[in-house]
Amino acid sequence: MSSNSIGASFSPILLGGLSERLDAIITLLKLNNQIINSMAANLDLIKAQVAINTQVEASALALIQQLALRLADASANALDPVEVKAIADQLAVSAAALQAAIDANTTPTTPSV
Repeated sequence: MSSNSIGASFSPILLGGLSERLDAIITLLKLNNQIINSMAANLDLIKAQVAINTQVEASALALIQQLALRLADASANALDPVEVKAIADQLAVSAAALQAAIDANTTPTTPSV
């Protein structure tokens, strides 16, 4: 008997379970790839949201700094009541706009498992 005939006679026995194991490995690799792709997509969404939040935060900071300067100027001018009222009104409008921006960019999500 040649070595080829011995190998041929054992191959169905040796390869019987191997095929199922390889199929299982391939299935797991495909699932792993899907998970990685999903994570990459979620990461892109998170990056986009961070960019939006950064812009909103920068705008809020600039507004707060501007209002602080205007209040300091009003204070230096003997607290002109009309100017202080105008700044207070602007602050109320800006606060509402900031709250709307925060609400628009805060969407409750349920974590996926």
